[in-house]
Amino acid sequence: ATSASISGHSTGSSILTGSSRRASGCGRRGEPYEGRGYSGAVAVTLVSVHGTAGLTNQSFWQIDSPFQRAARAEGFTVLDDPFRWSGLLCVTDPLQWQVAASALCWYCRAHRLEAPAVACHSHGIQVVGYAAAWGQKFSAVVDVEGPVRNELFDIYAAARLNIGRWIHTWNRGDATIMAGELGEPGPGTALMPGVENLEIEWRHGHAGLLDDLAAWRDLGLWTCLASGRD
Repeated sequence: ATSASISGHSTGSSILTGSSRRASGCGRRGEPYEGRGYSGAVAVTLVSVHGTAGLTNQSFWQIDSPFQRAARAEGFTVLDDPFRWSGLLCVTDPLQWQVAASALCWYCRAHRLEAPAVACHSHGIQVVGYAAAWGQKFSAVVDVEGPVRNELFDIYAAARLNIGRWIHTWNRGDATIMAGELGEPGPGTALMPGVENLEIEWRHGHAGLLDDLAAWRDLGLWTCLASGRD
């Protein structure tokens, strides 16, 4: 496998797929993280959106988590009031995602965030997708292992108009990403249409990338979040 990192902006026809890029050489868990900070301060606010059951079973979105500390070390602004949603599972009814998306739009308005960057996990991408489709702008989105629901393709298409740059990670060791498509009509896929799809190492599974902070640096994901365009 060859190493992969992301740099620069994508064009409308540039899509990274598993056949063309494979991430390797990521840092090991437990290594000390030393942020580089982009020009001292990137002046970008980072909003984190957890996935299903993430309100109680995940910590990356919490302000004192290693992930948020790393984001601050890279120069991002992290609010003391993190975004939260119910994290309830949606199978055929997207109501919880839609309610959460409305809350995300109001959260951004309350904090005067015109186009923040977003790091989201799993079904958090449905929340972000609906919010963007409804008009909320995001400068960049790193979508970690979000299940790609084919009944939401129209929502994703509308969302792309309001997202400066969208990176979707997937890997062959993640069975949950496909399980998250339960109840959708038609065949499933791990690839998000029309965005940059980045295949990461299989060992990361569904949530491991959120703990491997060295991989965020090695793959250029912090740079992607800092350089997204309005």
